[in-house]
Amino acid sequence: MITWDCFLSLVIDTDVLGRRIDRDAGQYAAVSAAATESLFVVAGPGSGKTTALALRVLRLVFGQRLYYEPPHASLCTLPDRRIYPDSRRRVETFLAFGPADTGSA
Repeated sequence: MITWDCFLSLVIDTDVLGRRIDRDAGQYAAVSAAATESLFVVAGPGSGKTTALALRVLRLVFGQRLYYEPPHASLCTLPDRRIYPDSRRRVETFLAFGPADTGSA
């Protein structure tokens, strides 16, 4: 399990993921929200909703160890099936940077 500060530093590090969610209050709030908090994100095209969703999933997996065994058996619901391929690709791409003990790297 990694701390929020460590997770955030990996996310914003340009040599790792390079996603500057610290500069966008909406993305930051979505990713840092408590695991028990349901979110309803409304934003325009290209605003980073899919990235925020993918990073939230990673935070819950690596930061709070909220997943089923094996981790790929976890479920994330999406508002529209058209965004599924991109959302899955982003989560899988980001998982490549995760700790090796998750079985996903």
